[in-house]
Amino acid sequence: NSLSIAPPQINDENVNSSNASKKKKKRKPKTRRNGKHPVILWLRRDLRIYDNPALNKAACTKDGEERTVIPVFIWNEKEEKERGSNGGAVKVWLERALEELDTSLANNYGSRLILRRCKDSTEQELINVIKETGAKTVIWTALYEPWILERDAKIKYKLNGMGVTVDIEHSYLLHRPDEI
Repeated sequence: NSLSIAPPQINDENVNSSNASKKKKKRKPKTRRNGKHPVILWLRRDLRIYDNPALNKAACTKDGEERTVIPVFIWNEKEEKERGSNGGAVKVWLERALEELDTSLANNYGSRLILRRCKDSTEQELINVIKETGAKTVIWTALYEPWILERDAKIKYKLNGMGVTVDIEHSYLLHRPDEI
């Protein structure tokens, strides 16, 4: 287990809202090691550590050099409600899956999952995490619903404009819809 996953250092609580993070004083990132910026692993539906290509890519550079990984999950009630994916069963499954992932991260890497809840913009919440951590790379697993593809393209464009590298892995489905 040589993966270097950063413990939660974004704020005092593991779960917060975007409003709470705005009230806190800005502080310099504490997760940087050896002058290297951490990598944010934006977890969405690939809530596992075993056989997760996005996690593997986040953990090491192309040259095999280890990187500090900050695992983040963002819940946007408004987006989920608009898409009809926030019913009771979904929330129960999601809560249990996130608890299991957090336990796996703690047991295997001494890390914790950073949970963020936002009411307005997933993009802005991700940008807040980037600013708080000093990350220069964000990695996520592709999702293929048209509205998510559109949102993710906008987020990628915005992050690239900020000088943040975005890597998107394709592992959620057996075959990508655009390749069939």
